[in-house]
Amino acid sequence: MTSGRSPSNGRAPLRVLLSLPDKRVRGGPPSHLYLLHDSLKELGVDVRKFIYGGRTHDESALRKAMGRLLDLARFPFLIAKHRPGIVQFNSAFDRKGVMRDVFFIPVARALGRTVITKFHGSDLKLLATQSALWRLLTWIVVRGSHTVCVLSHQEARAFSQRFPRQRLSVVKNALDFSRYARRDDFRRRYGVPADKPLLLFVARFIPAKGLTEVLQALPIIRRRHDVHVLLVGDGPSRGESQDLCRQLSIEPYVTYTGYIPEDETVGAYLASDILVFPSYHEEGMPMVIWHSLACGLPIITTRIRAAADWLEEGRHGLFVPPRDAEELARVVVKLLDDAELRTQMGRNGPILARQFERSLVAREYLSLYESMSRRESSGTEAETGAVV
Repeated sequence: MTSGRSPSNGRAPLRVLLSLPDKRVRGGPPSHLYLLHDSLKELGVDVRKFIYGGRTHDESALRKAMGRLLDLARFPFLIAKHRPGIVQFNSAFDRKGVMRDVFFIPVARALGRTVITKFHGSDLKLLATQSALWRLLTWIVVRGSHTVCVLSHQEARAFSQRFPRQRLSVVKNALDFSRYARRDDFRRRYGVPADKPLLLFVARFIPAKGLTEVLQALPIIRRRHDVHVLLVGDGPSRGESQDLCRQLSIEPYVTYTGYIPEDETVGAYLASDILVFPSYHEEGMPMVIWHSLACGLPIITTRIRAAADWLEEGRHGLFVPPRDAEELARVVVKLLDDAELRTQMGRNGPILARQFERSLVAREYLSLYESMSRRESSGTEAETGAVV
């Protein structure tokens, strides 16, 4: 296996084949995974990329099936061409992800590669399935990986219970702090009142992200504060949410921006006063929270996975239970009433977010790669549920 050292140490650089989503796919992974790719290169890693998964957010079922078959046919030739020591798959632990990974991971193993699989979200109910077929498929994916990377300790505990001998690492997503220095007149551009407190919601519009609860909370909040809500994103629940706005007579106090590319949303964070994100979606590390921290935005969210690991109640934000619009409204009013608390959170957020700066995260991955290289070189494989 290729040695995991940079050229400055006089040895060949570690060679990694890194799966990346197509940049046309909407959501956070394209943004932070390409940051990781570039940051690893800057550290001297010989990292090559291959596009993994859908090519657009609205691919047809036939195009998906044909595309993945072509990807699988090309995959052995990519390994032969680049000769990586490590192949890192960036996926999700859900039925769609497992159905794809179950073909690629055995190919990488059969060709003698060390495999890392990073899950950017986990359907933990799938770990508890009683279906013999799904238990087999998940076993192939998880145990076929030399290391499984997840984004929260909740996920790590769940995987270690089902696969106690599997090596696990809790990892981070990367932030590029240069993007948060931008300034633009976001409120004016989208017709948002300049003089009102602005509550921000950023997500794909699906029920589990908590958009309905945000809208249901708004009339209660407005009894105390003349606030406006900024909704950044799009998705299947948009029409339903607009109907709810009409039913609640809150249309004048809500602005829909539609979909904005991840790298261009910084203006929304900087223009807002509080992030309101009562999500109960099965994602590992919602990047909207970390962008908000980096921009000094106080946060109201649920105790979801990485948020529960990293956010301190009253220091970076306030927690609310999922699916509870009345409690959400109460906590928003509490934070709007306390300017000093908002200021303190605004100061603490960027300090915490600095731990996710792109070069620091890349070094942590490099350390993981090198430890796996040494382990493979010595002919040993982890058989403990180690969590980093």
